[in-house]
Amino acid sequence: MQSLLLEGGPTLASSFFEADLVDKLMLFVAPTISGSGPRLTAQVALTHQSARAVGDDVLLTAYVHEP
Repeated sequence: MQSLLLEGGPTLASSFFEADLVDKLMLFVAPTISGSGPRLTAQVALTHQSARAVGDDVLLTAYVHEP
């Protein structure tokens, strides 16, 4: 497996970061924020960060482990 899409929210994402199972992070940010609940608790150093517009959203890309 080369890629895995996680759509479970901050609890699932934190579990993957804490288990050191994330190499590359691709995060879409929309111009609207809503919701409440748990937050991402992992603290991770990122390298090779980039951002680009995709329609009204922004795609943030960064590496946890060097490519």
